Amino acid sequence: INEKYDGPEAAKLKEMIAAKQFDAAETEAETYILGNTNPATSWTTNAAIEFYLRDCVFNRGAGGAAKILQYACGVSKDWSDHRAIDGNIGPTSRKFIHLFDDKPAELLAALRDARESYERHVIGVRENLWRGLVNRWNNALAVARTYLASGT
Repeated sequence: INEKYDGPEAAKLKEMIAAKQFDAAETEAETYILGNTNPATSWTTNAAIEFYLRDCVFNRGAGGAAKILQYACGVSKDWSDHRAIDGNIGPTSRKFIHLFDDKPAELLAALRDARESYERHVIGVRENLWRGLVNRWNNALAVARTYLASGT
């Protein structure tokens, strides 16, 4: 949550923290993040995949996350194929997603790879941020895998 993309929410949280309303600020931030990342809930019923996609949405927006998912599922392996990788999870994308219904670990690995590919080919590598992004992707993957292990 930052001033550039979430200005009013960032200001609200800053005021809450300044007023030492730490628990309320934490609840507010959680609610905001859940609301912001809700598109992921309509793309999967698997908790591990949902967790990873929510992190993608929070980091790259719903459109970017949808493109990452489309690429990971094999809708197309060409980022310039804007008819296939369009950021819209419609019937065609859902057919590809369903190919992974019984293979969530495989989809998680593909999502991690797609996320890096998206950053390299769509956004562009920014050396000053790269290590932090890689850590973010890997940490999100590690947490998502705990959902697989727990069976939730």
